[in-house]
Amino acid sequence: MKNAMAELVTAQESPILSIIVDLGIVKRDNEAKLKHLMGEAAKLIPSDVTTIDRDVLLKRLELIFTGLESETHNASVAVFIAKDYAKVVPLNYRATERIVLGTAFAASEVAYSTASCPRFNILVGGGSSVRLFEAAADQIVEIKDNEKLAHVGHLLKSHDHAAHPSEQQKIHEAVAALCESLHWPLILVGGAQFADTSSLTDQVIASIEGNYEHATSTEILTVSKDLLQTWKDEQAAKELEEIEKLVADKRLGSGRDEITELIKAGRVEKLYVAESAALKVDSAAENQLTVVDELITSTFQFGGEVVFLPENSLAKYEGMAAALRY
Repeated sequence: MKNAMAELVTAQESPILSIIVDLGIVKRDNEAKLKHLMGEAAKLIPSDVTTIDRDVLLKRLELIFTGLESETHNASVAVFIAKDYAKVVPLNYRATERIVLGTAFAASEVAYSTASCPRFNILVGGGSSVRLFEAAADQIVEIKDNEKLAHVGHLLKSHDHAAHPSEQQKIHEAVAALCESLHWPLILVGGAQFADTSSLTDQVIASIEGNYEHATSTEILTVSKDLLQTWKDEQAAKELEEIEKLVADKRLGSGRDEITELIKAGRVEKLYVAESAALKVDSAAENQLTVVDELITSTFQFGGEVVFLPENSLAKYEGMAAALRY
């Protein structure tokens, strides 16, 4: 997640427009929505911004929106734009739509999307076939043009690997090479035929046995999402255990006021945020940066990490806690 946010937080300059928009597959609806947002964004640019800078901002935004109009969507996107900077970040969940002007980014949605609704790959084995998918939330796409995947499939079809340890090793090495080439965490579905994958824990976050040779994409996604949720629950439990250790070591900050000062002092190594606090946007202030936005941005600026935990899990810390470097 730090890598996903690094480029954003290094582009700090004023004014910065953060636009969160939910786009559907109907082009006409998207055109109307983006036209409205264009007008709302123009109203937010302060009057003291020079005409040249204002024109540059609006031109960049117009070009971005034109590109969004021409694509098919079924998800939210975050648009970040400044005089010398523009970036579109796909979000992996339905985000609260808003436009924000400020010296920090509306970062909660991007950070939450990356950390708590990650994109992931699914490697499916069954019989003599092997398939690879990329998924996020309720979307799944099969990847067929992949040389390393083709090599794994060839090995599975060409050898009685159950009877030859040396062939099992070849399959294991081919699967390992495939895993290392993928950009996202990997879930193995029906992976017994992939040989021993115990050494691939850096890439593989979950696995399940069974024959999924004839499973549909929807069935594979359903199984994988259950595995992903179990993995996320386990990770959250570990983080909560770590928080208790930090309390004992007197290295835990809590409460927004205290954490704000700790971040400014460069002492926060990891910011823990309850999901309910991270995603709450006051309807009366939907076009303003939230406190969480500002704290997340500042945490990344000081090289920290942000971890989201289940709703109410940080209630005794006022919904937020911080692991201190010292």
